[in-house]
Amino acid sequence: QAYRKGNYKLHLYSIPVLYSGEKSVKFDEPVLYDLRQDIGEMKNIAADHPEVVADILKAIEKHQAGVTIASPLFDRRMADY
Repeated sequence: QAYRKGNYKLHLYSIPVLYSGEKSVKFDEPVLYDLRQDIGEMKNIAADHPEVVADILKAIEKHQAGVTIASPLFDRRMADY
């Protein structure tokens, strides 16, 4: 999961190499990038901008509080039809 706000992008999980079979892993601490300065997402600036991290985490929490989780549509057995 990653969230973007303005020029900042906050990652909560690792990004596995495509087709590697690796699983995404939740980071102990979120990782923050400034895409205006670092389009390749190479330099984690979370420690330098804790207020940005807190602001994005607050926005995530608010968003998730308003989301209703629905049952998956494609997990139903064919017998249900």
